[in-house]
Amino acid sequence: MQLTVRLPADTELALYRILQETLKNVEKHAHAHHVTVHLTKPGDFVQLTINDDGMGFNPDRRPAKRKGKGGFGLLGMRERATYVGGVLKVKSVRRSGTEIEIRIPLPPGVTAAN
Repeated sequence: MQLTVRLPADTELALYRILQETLKNVEKHAHAHHVTVHLTKPGDFVQLTINDDGMGFNPDRRPAKRKGKGGFGLLGMRERATYVGGVLKVKSVRRSGTEIEIRIPLPPGVTAAN
């Protein structure tokens, strides 16, 4: 479906920054050959789904601390999603890739056309 109006500015920014961080992580860590990105509006929320065919990881494991390096990518992405009332889910399987899914509720009046 195609949105007929723009998303709220804070939602647009959150989705953009989450996508940006995800793609940076895929490039840096996943060793993926393919990445797919889908932005949809199923019902009263917007959903961003990013899939890669990389090496995967354990999303419950804290990243190794590297001197002067962050390790806050997923945490920051979750915080951005939460800030706009959304939820971020991570599904990852070793040697099979990763899926990041963000669902953010939309205010009344944001509609889609068929």
